Amino acid sequence: MARKRYVVRLHKTIRTEMDMLARKAGHLTPTFISNILEEELASIESEKYKIFDEEEIFQLKAGGMEKGEIPMADKQMSVYLSETAYKKVSDIVNYLKREVDKSIGPSYVIRDILYRYLNK
Repeated sequence: MARKRYVVRLHKTIRTEMDMLARKAGHLTPTFISNILEEELASIESEKYKIFDEEEIFQLKAGGMEKGEIPMADKQMSVYLSETAYKKVSDIVNYLKREVDKSIGPSYVIRDILYRYLNK
């Protein structure tokens, strides 16, 4: 069975950090990110997930280009996850949609987990 994937865009700063770490580990960035997510999601409880990037500094915002701002999003990438990790992201998203904000999606959660990982 094929692995499921999420297509995400990262903030340019986060992407740069991930690229450097991936190179050191000898992986391509999407593979490195998939490995991080698999590890991190194994220790997270869906119903107790707390957003780490509370100020949403590294969450992408729509509409900046129309206002003449410099684009902060890097190009998109596919992040492949096991069935368990994919479902865990989905469960976290459902919990956050219910409890925090209906506009939160999988990319938001993935970026938040990566931001948490970089701040360990």
